[in-house]
Amino acid sequence: MPTLTPTTTFSSTHDDARENLPDHELFCHHDPLEFQLRGHSLNPLVDVAMPLFGLVIRLRKTDAYRAGEQLHGHLANQITVMLEELRQHDYSEAELRVFSYALCAFVDEAVLATPWGSGSVWQAKSLLSTFHQETWGGETFFTLLTRLQETPEHYRDVLVFMYLCLCLGFKGQYSVQTQGDQALQKLISRLQSVIGALHEPAPEQLTRPLDNVAPRNYQLNRQWPLWTPWAAAGVVCLGAYTFFAIRLNTTTQQVMQSLEAILLR
Repeated sequence: MPTLTPTTTFSSTHDDARENLPDHELFCHHDPLEFQLRGHSLNPLVDVAMPLFGLVIRLRKTDAYRAGEQLHGHLANQITVMLEELRQHDYSEAELRVFSYALCAFVDEAVLATPWGSGSVWQAKSLLSTFHQETWGGETFFTLLTRLQETPEHYRDVLVFMYLCLCLGFKGQYSVQTQGDQALQKLISRLQSVIGALHEPAPEQLTRPLDNVAPRNYQLNRQWPLWTPWAAAGVVCLGAYTFFAIRLNTTTQQVMQSLEAILLR
């Protein structure tokens, strides 16, 4: 497969790619504080391509666009930056070539399907021709997909990325085939099964509830100190002593008064 170096020279710096944004509502979300639409997923290929996925969704809703050449240059810059970033994740050059090819084909198809795409710079200079010297990737995309599925455990991230491209509307050769939609849906289902088989099986139990069960009967924590019963008993005894002392004093006074009355007779 051809090298990933574009035939047109573009700056490979992230700052340059962001400073040359086409002035259009497609990029109205651009934040000067360098906010990036990233998912921080476990798949760096999907993560780095998230902004372009969002762009393609917006592109499909545009009826007219006058900055096609500027958009082309910006996207070429972005793809170059993406590839440099992904090289830091130890992907092989083969994986990066397939990623770049699939991404270019995905964006090209979305642009050329718009009312303005066929009359723009994309008609003569697509991203595929810029990076891979090809004009249409509708067949090669699926050829690469078939080859990768022969050893899916080695290309899991790439397969997931291509699966997302298909789920987001890439059709390629199936767009011109009779009953192409049905065939494409079957292919997506098979690919989903292949990717699903690469995941570790989910545990039967998501939690271990018995690990947090106390090995003895539940007991309430003491709410009062140990000396509380003794203090309560002391208060009761003191109250009883005071009560009987008063009663005894009253009785004694009555007896004394009675004796005095008897002696005075």
